[in-house]
Amino acid sequence: MTKPEITRLNPFDGLFLRAVHLQQIQLYTQALARALGLAGDPGVVYGYGLALAGAPGKSPSRLDVQPGLAVDADGRILLSTSTIGVALPEVGKTFAWRVELIEKDEPFGQEKSYSDLCVDPCKGDIATAPFVGEQVDIKLTPLALPAQLDQTSPTFRNRVASWYFERERLTGHPLIAASDRDPAADQGRPITDADWTAPTALTTDPVGIGLLLRDAEGFVLDVWAARRDRVQTPPETCWMNRLAMRPWQVFIAQLLQFQDQLGSAWPGIHGIVPPGMPMAPPVRADVSDRLTEALRLLHAQKRREPTALLENALAVLQGKQAGASMISLVNLGFEDLPPAGYLPAHKGSIYEWIPFLFPVQTGIVFNAYRADTIVELVARAQHADRIPLTPDGGGWPPRIEIMVPVPEPYTDGHDLQTTRSWVAFRRAVHIPPYTQDPLDTRGLTPAAMAPANAGSGGQGNTAAGSPAGTGGAVPPSTPSTPSTPSTPSGSQSDGH
Repeated sequence: MTKPEITRLNPFDGLFLRAVHLQQIQLYTQALARALGLAGDPGVVYGYGLALAGAPGKSPSRLDVQPGLAVDADGRILLSTSTIGVALPEVGKTFAWRVELIEKDEPFGQEKSYSDLCVDPCKGDIATAPFVGEQVDIKLTPLALPAQLDQTSPTFRNRVASWYFERERLTGHPLIAASDRDPAADQGRPITDADWTAPTALTTDPVGIGLLLRDAEGFVLDVWAARRDRVQTPPETCWMNRLAMRPWQVFIAQLLQFQDQLGSAWPGIHGIVPPGMPMAPPVRADVSDRLTEALRLLHAQKRREPTALLENALAVLQGKQAGASMISLVNLGFEDLPPAGYLPAHKGSIYEWIPFLFPVQTGIVFNAYRADTIVELVARAQHADRIPLTPDGGGWPPRIEIMVPVPEPYTDGHDLQTTRSWVAFRRAVHIPPYTQDPLDTRGLTPAAMAPANAGSGGQGNTAAGSPAGTGGAVPPSTPSTPSTPSTPSGSQSDGH
């Protein structure tokens, strides 16, 4: 008979009960509990927040981990009811650490042994700890970052998170090459050569609750780059990874990582620089990009869009326009974005400042929906690729849908406004047929260069010369006069 994986005590009358028997009772209960723990993915159940702490007025000197509950890769319960403090690493050549939860057994108590023939209980100097506390400890595991991740770069945090997410995707061993980041050799790999019968496997990694980074200004925390909450079963997570899909806990982590970093980098209300302030080089470059894009649109014989771009750029140069956005996501340290997320907004002038958050080459489409519909559409982006903001990110140039929450009924899409403090974005999921890429106007036919309408549902115009509701494309059949919306906002299909 082979050794059983789970063994229980078989008691009977006359059994001389010893420590080994009581221990087996505990081991049986422990084995059942851990098997149930393994039936769900490892991860955080609640708590385990992170905070940098130190003496008032001084730089942080320790990392505090708040109480919480998690399950590790062995199915063990990691429960902490008090804050755990860990000293921050000394200055060295390491710039990133993974904050991990690990188990720690701590014997305690003191009892004399009365049945051991080799021990004299009357001596009083020999005792055994009768209890073992199952505690939680914190480990900072150094990460070997790629050489191109410059610690002094403003994009260091975003690039580390993006690298970590991509490493996690590849670790899932996708059988289908569905990402723009996949090399050409993988994209051409026959799917008939893949092993579709391989069973799922358990992870062996410790539970991560965040990344600790050291950039040019000191230590910074990025919780959601590494933290994964306990959501799915192991087979569901494994097969999602193999089928080039994104597990829900990974999608939520990528979205929350962006929102957290955006909140810490956003300069203030609406991200606006008051008029009269000296323009930094990134601002001058941003204005130059606007003027360049306006000239390109003029060459394409599009008369309405260049006017707004030129007027906005001139107002910025003259320091007269307080409503002009002076920042971009790249300036804030982002080189790529999650497949969907939320951006700060204010009522009015959404067309004027939202496009300037993105690279000038971006194809942007604006659509209006009910706010609760937008929440659903953001969730639908779970399996989409991340959105590049630089040419080397794959899938360049990006195509993005801006989803504006509006009241119902909504009657006018020509001056798109919202009563909410946010708009949402997602990677455009549908590009209608067209004869020429709308981001490259060379060789367009006169019909394709005709002024575009406001788009279906009255959602208005787009950046980069694209009509609303087309995902950045300009169909040759687009009529030249605006149409009156005949459907309520948010009623168009999820095809943009």
